[in-house]
Amino acid sequence: MVLGASHNEIALAAFLLIVVLLAAKIGRIGEAIGGLFEREAPATDGGAPGDGAEQAEQKEERQES
Repeated sequence: MVLGASHNEIALAAFLLIVVLLAAKIGRIGEAIGGLFEREAPATDGGAPGDGAEQAEQKEERQES
C-alpha cells in the first residue's frame, strides 16, 4: 500500500485519470461522458436541448390567435 491506498484504489484512480485525459483529446468520449449528466434528452434535430423558451413563445402565439 502507498499512503494507505490499496492497489485497486490506485488502479481505479489511474484509470479515471486516463479516461479524463482522453476525453479532453477525443471529442466522442467527452460527449459520451457529458451525455451522462444531461438533464434533458437531446433535440431530435441534432441541436442543443431547449430551455422551454420556444414552447412559451408558441403558447403565447396560440393564445393570441
